[in-house]
Amino acid sequence: MTHRLHSVCLISALVGALLLPGCGGSGRGRASPRTKRPSTSSGSGAAGPGPGGAGQLLQTRLFSTIYPAGWHSTVVHNRRITLYLLGSPGARVSDLGIPTRGGIGITVSYVPASAVGTRLPNAATAAPIDLLNKLVGVPVPAAAATLVSAPHAAMLGGVPAAAAGVRYTYHGVPNLQENLVTRQSATVVFVELDTQPSERSAGEAALQTVLGNWRWLNPAASAI
Repeated sequence: MTHRLHSVCLISALVGALLLPGCGGSGRGRASPRTKRPSTSSGSGAAGPGPGGAGQLLQTRLFSTIYPAGWHSTVVHNRRITLYLLGSPGARVSDLGIPTRGGIGITVSYVPASAVGTRLPNAATAAPIDLLNKLVGVPVPAAAATLVSAPHAAMLGGVPAAAAGVRYTYHGVPNLQENLVTRQSATVVFVELDTQPSERSAGEAALQTVLGNWRWLNPAASAI
């Protein structure tokens, strides 16, 4: 079966479309108003030591998880999307989730299904595989995009999800992007790994830390 790569302005779970005008948005010029601050602050999420000092805690109104010790975290949000940019030591992670050379970035984000209605009108009830196929793609100007893992069923915190992986070159640097998508009721939740292919093993180990420690705060609302 052949899977089409979506050449849309999407990465890091719709941040391109929801934060950057001209990238699936309604205009050109400056980005939509947003706030960026260290996620150690209160509000939409908090970070701190994980249980027993193993990793660091990331907690939001929807879920909690653990990310690797020594990593840093930044939250970016506006009226429509909230995302957490997690970066390995020494790496800078862009708003698109892509780290500097040699680094590892993991983006955890969520958005109301109503905010993606122009791309997927039934997002509030859609199956995870449809969310993945319609809402996740590679950034512009990615080049030589190649699937390394075709869209497939997965799980996140005991809830059905969908996942896929792709390699491409972004501004001359090879990048491996792995995505996982699910939803909690009418909120779509995304997790994305970005790193150079040479860091794949370390990146996937860090991603597994996030996925393996995922806990929904309201499991009943997570049923799909």
